[in-house]
Amino acid sequence: FNQFIEYPKYNLPTKYISILINQIILIYVGSCFDMDILGHLSLSVSLINYPFSLLAVSLGPVFLRRVRDSPDSETAPLIKKLYLLLTVILMPGVLVLMFGAETIFELFLGAQWGMSGLFASILAINLLPEIVFGVFGMLYQQKNKQKILLKTNLVFLILFGVLFLFARSEDWGILIVVWSFTILHLIRSIIRSVFIFIYYKLNFVIVLHIIL
Repeated sequence: FNQFIEYPKYNLPTKYISILINQIILIYVGSCFDMDILGHLSLSVSLINYPFSLLAVSLGPVFLRRVRDSPDSETAPLIKKLYLLLTVILMPGVLVLMFGAETIFELFLGAQWGMSGLFASILAINLLPEIVFGVFGMLYQQKNKQKILLKTNLVFLILFGVLFLFARSEDWGILIVVWSFTILHLIRSIIRSVFIFIYYKLNFVIVLHIIL
């Protein structure tokens, strides 16, 4: 019975807070900048984040099924193997977006969308950590650690709110705003995954994840 209570008590608030955190930069830009800039940023978010999040959503349940079907002693090696595989496969694409998104957007969408490409190159910094958490984050539920995830999201919701207010009071430019929100997202993604790696004593993966 307690397992059924855990879902509405911890999982649902965590999901709603995550949605709010993921949209907060668009809320801020929509309230402080013109609609043209908001349109460029919205396109970047849509083309960069959503397709890659589908990859995490697809792999996550498969990984969780493997964990449930395997002895506990095999979970840590499985995490390490899949983490290294994801890094090797995704890192080249992430690097291309980080250093070439502006050119790619201008080439395929037209020169007027160069700003969207610039935003996309910044947002790409958080792609790999976000996908990693999307795959391994289901272990919070598997190990009944949803409360940790909820507390982490609450802390970062407050931090994003503080950043929101500070950026508005200082009248930051759009690039400083995008960089600041992306870096805070990056820290959040890394911390949420590191908790899992610590639980399974994967010190090598922790160091590699922080470096990358």
